[in-house]
Amino acid sequence: RAEVLKLLLSASQVDLESAPAAPFTDVPAGDWSQSYIDFAYENGVVKGQNSTHFAPSAPATRARTARPGSRHR
Repeated sequence: RAEVLKLLLSASQVDLESAPAAPFTDVPAGDWSQSYIDFAYENGVVKGQNSTHFAPSAPATRARTARPGSRHR
C-alpha cells in the first residue's frame, strides 16, 4: 500500500512536509513512507485499516488502489 501511495503522490508533486503525523502506530517515525502516509491521511486520500493501523506493507488491492486517485484533490 505504501509503495502505490508513493507512486501516486510523487506524480502529483505535492508538498509532503506540510502534513501533521498520522495516528498509525505501524508506520515508524522516519520510515521512508511516513511523509506519504501522513499527507495522504491528512488530505483524505487514504484511511487506515483501523484508527491506529495503516498496514503499509499489505498488498494493494484493485479497489484500494483506485480509491486514492479518485479522492486526491
